[in-house]
Amino acid sequence: MKKSLIALALSVLKPQMPEFEIKPASIGYLKQHPSMRLGKSGVAAAKRAARKRKNRR
Repeated sequence: MKKSLIALALSVLKPQMPEFEIKPASIGYLKQHPSMRLGKSGVAAAKRAARKRKNRR
């Protein structure tokens, strides 16, 4: 919410302040859910989930 509000304010001020460049975030910077790990295969994720379930018992 806070970041989107700042981005909105900067976009309004853009004509007066040319040093700010508004552009969409690259895919690498997009935040996923904390339980998701970047660059891991589905097999590795399934193995991790199985170990997690096994350790809960």
